[in-house]
Amino acid sequence: MKKRLLSALLAIMVISSCLTACGDSSSQTDASKTESSSQADTTTTSDTTTTTTTATTTQAATTTQETTTTAPQSQNRVVLDLKNIQAKPELPKGSEITCATMLLNYYGFNVDKMKLLEYLPISEGPDENGVWVTAYESYLGNPKLDSGYGCYNTVVKKAIKSYWRKESITGYKVNDPSITNFVDLYDTIKNGDPVIIWATDNMEDVEITKKAFKTADMGDLDWRKNQHCYVLIGFDKDKGTAILSDPLDEKGVVEYPEKDVAKVYDQLNCQALVIRKE
Repeated sequence: MKKRLLSALLAIMVISSCLTACGDSSSQTDASKTESSSQADTTTTSDTTTTTTTATTTQAATTTQETTTTAPQSQNRVVLDLKNIQAKPELPKGSEITCATMLLNYYGFNVDKMKLLEYLPISEGPDENGVWVTAYESYLGNPKLDSGYGCYNTVVKKAIKSYWRKESITGYKVNDPSITNFVDLYDTIKNGDPVIIWATDNMEDVEITKKAFKTADMGDLDWRKNQHCYVLIGFDKDKGTAILSDPLDEKGVVEYPEKDVAKVYDQLNCQALVIRKE
């Protein structure tokens, strides 16, 4: 009997020891799983964070690039929305008054070139002594004829102011901007104001007729026979061009190399006119 009891006790102790070992092993396995899961979660979080950061960085770089390439384009080319008016057939030598008409209509004045012509001082020929007034005082010749000469900016300014006075229009002023460096006129364009400029046909060098007019106060004056007026409406810095509305070119809007326009603008004594609101 004693031997049987001892055998039973030994069996119980062996079973108890096995159960304890199995419990420890199970705990370690669960801990290992938990640790592995935590590592996996950490790895996943880390990967996600890295991916998000990369995407944000890429997007920011793209946005910056678009801003850099787009902004200068809008500044490098400017063209004002001015309606072209042709001088012919009524005024083959009337580029000055036609440009003034374009300028006035740009600001909302509904005026016809032939109506505005009524306000332009005109001297069709010399007096009985062969003496002319100057192109600073009056249009010389007849703008309706191919034999007409022309006038300078002071005369066109008179015509515009006379038209305003007759129509009781206030709140505007017309002036020579007195800008000697042609490209500085671009600042006026950027402000939305077109500019009448005195230049030459096709931007060719000035052709001078010596002592064309005998005057009372200024002696014998030369005449720049190929002078021509345009309205400067824009520029393209990338192409190096000035953009103009031409009253004697059927295309209406023309572009010339900036340096060519600047050259003849200087040869015509840097004459220009601009209208602004007071």
